[in-house]
Amino acid sequence: MFFLRLAVLSILSHPRRSAVIAASVALSVMVMVFVEGMLGGLRVSFFENLLQGTGHLQIHAAGWQDRLDPYSISYLLRDPQGMIRRIERDLTVAPRLAGIEPMLQFGALLVNGDRNVAMVGQAVQPTTGFFANVRKNMLAGSFLPAGAMPGSRGVAISSDIARLLGLGLGDQVIVLVQDSSGSPYYLGYRVTGIFSTGVEQTDEDSFFIDLGEAQGLLDISHSASELRLTLKNPDEAATVARDLSALFSHEKPVLQSWRDIQSGLVSLINLGSIYATVIDVIIALVAATVITSSILMTIFERIPTFGTLRAIGLKRRQLFWILMEEGLVLGLAGSLLGMAVGLPLALYLQVHGLEIGAFSQVLGTSAAYYFVVTTKSALTVFAAGILIAALGYLYGASVSVRMRLLESLEQGA
Repeated sequence: MFFLRLAVLSILSHPRRSAVIAASVALSVMVMVFVEGMLGGLRVSFFENLLQGTGHLQIHAAGWQDRLDPYSISYLLRDPQGMIRRIERDLTVAPRLAGIEPMLQFGALLVNGDRNVAMVGQAVQPTTGFFANVRKNMLAGSFLPAGAMPGSRGVAISSDIARLLGLGLGDQVIVLVQDSSGSPYYLGYRVTGIFSTGVEQTDEDSFFIDLGEAQGLLDISHSASELRLTLKNPDEAATVARDLSALFSHEKPVLQSWRDIQSGLVSLINLGSIYATVIDVIIALVAATVITSSILMTIFERIPTFGTLRAIGLKRRQLFWILMEEGLVLGLAGSLLGMAVGLPLALYLQVHGLEIGAFSQVLGTSAAYYFVVTTKSALTVFAAGILIAALGYLYGASVSVRMRLLESLEQGA
């Protein structure tokens, strides 16, 4: 406690230099909080989009991987509900399962008068747990009205497609498909929902329709192109796939984990994690350089004072601990200040997002980019600020206490 009081007195006796050191720590902590929130948001955004686009595990019919048309309805699961019941009764798989849904993808032409556009039909249950970015970005109407009577449900399209086809909420659009017999067939549907996710691939390529409606349109009742599963632990996808392969050994379905489906994106995420680590290290090194420079200046200016203190009986190790406690106090003060300014900003961007416009297409996210700040990342940055200041003082204190007494006193001559 005595050394701590001396450290505080030393800080107060050099307010300008101490303020520079604390401000340097604070600025470094602010930058690290901002970057950590940005990189955390990038990682979470990638994984959320990956989950929404694929689930953790997909089950397709045998031969599905050999199709030439990615949206062919020639390879279908003929009894998806029966398969779901078998999975939910399996004592090995069921405890690991978080959710399972049948889905159907197909190619279609949306037509309104003399305007038409080729799109991908995403046939899902109205209460689907997927496509959250669509469901939460409805501009008008609702995603797929779950209460509508069969045969009266509509479709959800993006605002871009609605504008292209000249459609509004409640207008009728023709959905033209090639049914299970290979013949062209069409039905008219009301536009019951208009959305805008800001993600080009979703807004310009996909429309959404009730699964039962799509089965009737394509004349493939009680069929689906896939079962999409979410697991309590995504890392168990490969293990669950092996268990399901044994469960459906007779059907020999195609099983794909999220790592198989999104191998390129997973590699990109892993590479991004490496880049994030490199960026963190660079920021820490730059911050350490700036802070250490300020620390060394203030310590070397006080070498004569240290010599005088040693001349009247202060031991080397006592001087060392006074300087180290001074560094911890300034590091703590600077880190608190940096967190007080940087953390509210990062938390604001976590809730309200940062508008990044066209750059969102590169990230595969919506136009608003949301930061993610965790307790672990905040505490890590806070500790890093204190550690950087402490290491700077460690170097300065080590140099100071190694100087001979006469050499220290001569510095002031």
